[in-house]
Amino acid sequence: CYFMYKNMVLAVGDLIWAHQNGFSGQIAFPDWVSSMYNAVFTSLPVLFSFTFDRDMPDAVSVETPELYQAGPKRAFLNRRVFGSWVLSAAWHGSVCWLLPIFSLSGSLSSDGKVVGFWLASQTSFTLAVETVTLKLLAHTMGYDLVTLGAPIFFLLLYFIVVFSLSSFLDGIQPELTSIMPEIFSS
Repeated sequence: CYFMYKNMVLAVGDLIWAHQNGFSGQIAFPDWVSSMYNAVFTSLPVLFSFTFDRDMPDAVSVETPELYQAGPKRAFLNRRVFGSWVLSAAWHGSVCWLLPIFSLSGSLSSDGKVVGFWLASQTSFTLAVETVTLKLLAHTMGYDLVTLGAPIFFLLLYFIVVFSLSSFLDGIQPELTSIMPEIFSS
């Protein structure tokens, strides 16, 4: 459910933006960071965290087969659980989009563009990355160096990439020029 959740959080922002701009086809998030969202910022932490996540020692798991009864009984994946993940994603995505867009962006300019839009958009994207990372940490069974360190490492990597794109690599993603320093100074 986590993979669907993390993609829905970002897609809700896109969906709300499509309604806000009258389905004009304008993108909601800068291209480079949105293309790295799924591949780097939110998938790699899962691979590390869930690969090394252990709630029971292996010997106990092998000796106690009743531990596996939750799987066949569909305790962790059923309509109610799936629905709660979907509702959670819709709520988190809405809050991540609407809070910055209404508090940081201004009115429409004469050419139909929102003044301060990229600041609000990147703030929204940053909130989405942070939210799904916190959700991952909340659903990790045991904390150790890898399961706690991987999400934090990739969150720091996100900030390094975005700071780079907004400063010395600003030709790659011109919408982000000076955005991250502005986000942290606001």
